[in-house]
Amino acid sequence: MKRILTVLALAAALVCFSACKGGNKVTKLSGPEEVAKVALEAMKKGDVKAFVDTFNLSDDDKAMLTSLIDEKLKEKIDEKGGIKSYEIGESSIDGDSATVKAKVYYKDGSDEDEDFHFTKVDGKWLQEMSK
Repeated sequence: MKRILTVLALAAALVCFSACKGGNKVTKLSGPEEVAKVALEAMKKGDVKAFVDTFNLSDDDKAMLTSLIDEKLKEKIDEKGGIKSYEIGESSIDGDSATVKAKVYYKDGSDEDEDFHFTKVDGKWLQEMSK
């Protein structure tokens, strides 16, 4: 649960949220590392839609997650001054499941390790909320 809240808080880094242009970027990616990079870049930019599009969720659940990020968790990441940078670490793939490690660096000098868990759905790697 802590991981989920942390990831959601990271997504709310900036005050201005913009819509993702050009469709869902996840559909164009080949590996879980690339999807993790899209998710982290979206968090850094405060692009909640692009971040939520990396999850294996129904449209209704994506709308609910977007609201949760926008309403409840923005404050946590703002307290850290936003995201300064991130690093994609090692990844492991086992069939249709994958884990990608990352480190997120905040503008206040703190950092956090994150594990992104993915499932391959219809040929696309998507984040899972349940791990």
